[in-house]
Amino acid sequence: MDFLTHVCLPLAATVAIAPSVLRSPPKLAMGAFTLFPDVDKLVGTEGLFQSLLVLVPLSLALFGIEHVVRGTRVLATLATAFLASHLVLDLLDGGPVTLLYPVVESGVGLRFPAVLTFGDGLLPVSIHGPIVALEATPVPTDQREYTFIDGIGVASVLLLVTVAVGRSYFEEDPCA
Repeated sequence: MDFLTHVCLPLAATVAIAPSVLRSPPKLAMGAFTLFPDVDKLVGTEGLFQSLLVLVPLSLALFGIEHVVRGTRVLATLATAFLASHLVLDLLDGGPVTLLYPVVESGVGLRFPAVLTFGDGLLPVSIHGPIVALEATPVPTDQREYTFIDGIGVASVLLLVTVAVGRSYFEEDPCA
């Protein structure tokens, strides 16, 4: 999954749910946590920062630090949600998401192999193959590349802009 999708899609969802994020630089900055799990590519420890064995203690530490420093848990909640969004997006993109690395040195991902066929069988449309398949794959050890931009990333940017502009334009529910 590309850089832009990892950042813009979770931010668009956050702005849609809580538009006040746009007016709070610290809350908006928590979006950077969407990229943290891919730091493992930078430091050469592929899979380590997508592991719950790393991310859960990190999230707990963020909650503890924010509680001590600010007496709140808003930023830590956002950071944790953004960390989790990375794993969900990678899982949906086929992975591998290494949830228990280094204890388990393989990751999981979802594939969507179903094919829609027209004019085949009793009905004019039929589905061949499973809708979704869970696959376990080994952790790549030489993955030093990171897709910066692709079509889904551009669509994610457009979605974020649309949601942000729409939420700022309609400060209250436009359907009410």
